[in-house]
Amino acid sequence: MVYVCSCNITISDAIPVLLILQNQDLWLRKSLLNVAASGKFSSDRTIAQYAREIWGIEPYLDKLPAPYENPQKEREAVEAEK
Repeated sequence: MVYVCSCNITISDAIPVLLILQNQDLWLRKSLLNVAASGKFSSDRTIAQYAREIWGIEPYLDKLPAPYENPQKEREAVEAEK
């Protein structure tokens, strides 16, 4: 399967990419290295930076409990809001 996008590239530019796509081991290696190197671009960092630079606020850093981690406390909280 080949995905095509509308780009301003020549066939000679595309050939190295196509060769990598055909070599699963090389593609896997490049994919893993790409993901491993993306840490500084994580959404958490981006959202925190946006909060500081655009809104002038510090992000809330305390860990929030998972939804319904404690169903009884959840029910009590809902009842207290009424």
